[in-house]
Amino acid sequence: MKKLRMKSQADATSKRPSPDKWPSRTRVFEIIGLSAAIATGVVQAQQASSVAQAPSLAVSSLGPIYEQIEKSEYEIHWQPQFAAHMAPNRAHNLRFTFQAAGLKVEPRELQNTDLPQSEIEALLVPLFRSPQTESGVPWSVHLNLDSFGASAQNPSVVSVLSATTEENTATMQSSRVAIKYTNDKDGLRQDFLIYSPPSNSGQLRLDFSVTRNLIDVSVDQETVFFTVSGSTIPRMQYGDLKVFDALHRQLPANFEAVDEDHFSIVIQDTGAQYPILVDPTLRGYVNGGSLQDPGSSTHFGYSVAYIAAYTAGAQPSGPLAPVATYGGIIIGAPWFDPGSAAQAGKVFLYTTRATLGAGLINSPDWYYTGTQTSEHVGWSVADGGPSMLNGKYHNILVGAPGYANGYNNQGAAFAFIAQIDGSLHLTPDWTVAGGQAGANLGWSVSGNVDFDHDGYPDVIIGVPNYSSYSPSHTQNGQVRVYRGNASGLNTTWSWGPYGSADNVHFGYSVAHGDVNGDGYQDVIVGAPQQSTGGAVLVFHNASGTLHTSPDTTISGYPYPDEFGYVVASGFNQDGDVGACDDVLVGDPMATYNSQTQAGKAYLFRGSASGVSTSEAWHDGGTQAYEYFGTSLCGGDMNNDGYADIMIGSPSYSETGLGYTHNGKAVLYITNPSTKAPTFSCYNVGLCSSLNLGTSVAYGYPLINGNTNLIVGAPGADGVQCLNVQCWYFQP
Repeated sequence: MKKLRMKSQADATSKRPSPDKWPSRTRVFEIIGLSAAIATGVVQAQQASSVAQAPSLAVSSLGPIYEQIEKSEYEIHWQPQFAAHMAPNRAHNLRFTFQAAGLKVEPRELQNTDLPQSEIEALLVPLFRSPQTESGVPWSVHLNLDSFGASAQNPSVVSVLSATTEENTATMQSSRVAIKYTNDKDGLRQDFLIYSPPSNSGQLRLDFSVTRNLIDVSVDQETVFFTVSGSTIPRMQYGDLKVFDALHRQLPANFEAVDEDHFSIVIQDTGAQYPILVDPTLRGYVNGGSLQDPGSSTHFGYSVAYIAAYTAGAQPSGPLAPVATYGGIIIGAPWFDPGSAAQAGKVFLYTTRATLGAGLINSPDWYYTGTQTSEHVGWSVADGGPSMLNGKYHNILVGAPGYANGYNNQGAAFAFIAQIDGSLHLTPDWTVAGGQAGANLGWSVSGNVDFDHDGYPDVIIGVPNYSSYSPSHTQNGQVRVYRGNASGLNTTWSWGPYGSADNVHFGYSVAHGDVNGDGYQDVIVGAPQQSTGGAVLVFHNASGTLHTSPDTTISGYPYPDEFGYVVASGFNQDGDVGACDDVLVGDPMATYNSQTQAGKAYLFRGSASGVSTSEAWHDGGTQAYEYFGTSLCGGDMNNDGYADIMIGSPSYSETGLGYTHNGKAVLYITNPSTKAPTFSCYNVGLCSSLNLGTSVAYGYPLINGNTNLIVGAPGADGVQCLNVQCWYFQP
């Protein structure tokens, strides 16, 4: 069995003319995308004053990364927990287990396997709630080639001598027949190669048996139909039958029913030259040209984070802020299926290490794949801070809120500790779990922080569905801080406040920043169901000790708002003398300018006394159900000393281009004179249902020493549309 090999390909570059105007600081604005083709558009703000000749907008592709990831979901791999070779087929919502002379087929996923625990899923932007993919009936079919011969007289029993797999193919070899399986978007193709004619006379037959659970079988001459018991619509079909002899002549062939558990393929082989190739395909039922159950994507780009690596001599002390040498991107694909578990999830790391900071390459430096159904590894990702082992390379922090080990959906967080040479282990070095069913630990994570200035990185983990015992509440939520040590991270949290009431989902989002300028990082927590419209709570850090009660509570607006859906800090937007970090808050369900759930984002400024409860700025979506504010971040994009603001709006529709839910990410440049965030431009996806802006992250440096805005578009197909983009200003 061979592992997936991702091959680097040359970058392709395409340029588009930019609009006529650009904000006063003229820069070249570039986008690099992790996928197979170009799919971006930028709208820039019109300026009243004249500016220099507008720079061109360059858009570059880094190659078919998503296409490779999507292809890997069809590969056939050995699954030790099942002692079998298995493969999913997302396009047909089927899962195959390969056996000696046949295979087992079952649904890849059933209805409501995707984070069904409690109402927390209902808080998600509707784009990412559970897909209704299957009836919920756990049907299965064992389809076996029992024998072949002529007219069922003295048939040859199939006895497999060897089995091999490579990528998305498997071959079963016997003395007189070979069976090759090819798994792709078209279904599971079976090639039966019959080496020599049967010894007895009559038409060649391939005789199959069907062992079935909750499935009925019907056969006509062209197709075998598999229907869930009690249903009238077939779930699966076995057909598209073609047969060729060694001279490439097509031979007449048909299916023939024997009884309810047996059927045959009958081939008119008179005068045929052997070997004969028999070529049927197993696929989901096609009705009117479309699949009944197409499944969903891997959601590559659902979460993104920047990760840094430092110079060899940099050893952090106090706040972790040495200058990075090069950077990378952590990307989550929480719906990835590795072959044995639907929506197990996967996380990838791409860095500029191989190019010494000159650019990202197509192949991931590292990846980790979930092992459980609906584990959702990569739901949240973060830079885990400099390694305790060297201080040079950074750890990776990953959330998997569907993790189950004794408790369904208790959730887990994993840390992968960078080794002396910068390598990362393929299994977690540190794991913590929710400790109760439905806690969903790992829904949010944040790292690269040292709360007590001991030189070891700490991490923040959100557990928004946790039900506390004392005081007793239901799904009030919790936030946990785990401290670093010389060898890794502690597995017992050092700080863990709970939400104040039932169902507030405290910990739905988490962030850190020095909001009062005292040199210690504080914690910011979102509770999108606190009070009537959500709340954000800020906990100060007193010389390394986090307060257990909030120092500031900022309340949202009445339901159905979800103020605190996402929070961000760690940036100084107004450049104040005290270097107090500011706080961004997203409320994607907010009504704005009479547009239902257009969404809204707010800026609250820090000060020596803490975060102000009065907003310094806000903006919102322009369309109903746009979900502006689903993602947000802050950082100095143009290197003028003032942090700028980036907001994601994943359900925005660029109707003028004919797209729906293509999404956008909006950039606001801070005006140095007024300190006000000023609309600069927005980038839109050029495919419907792209959902660009689902995730955003700020990073410095990433490519050629530039500041970067990283944008995820998990609805992309990876062929016509980019999944992850990197924006940067280039002098």
